[in-house]
Amino acid sequence: MNVIAWVDESKARELKSAAEVLDAEAAGELTIEQPGVVINMPFVVWDGGKR
Repeated sequence: MNVIAWVDESKARELKSAAEVLDAEAAGELTIEQPGVVINMPFVVWDGGKR
């Protein structure tokens, strides 16, 4: 898990790719922290919406 925070929340915008997130971090627009938490959650959705 990564915790991402905007440096200036008034300039927050939707980022649609990992590259956009990393570019924004490099530009000093946001920070990325890795708190050391592992999340075990399947992302596969079966018919009927079940995971």
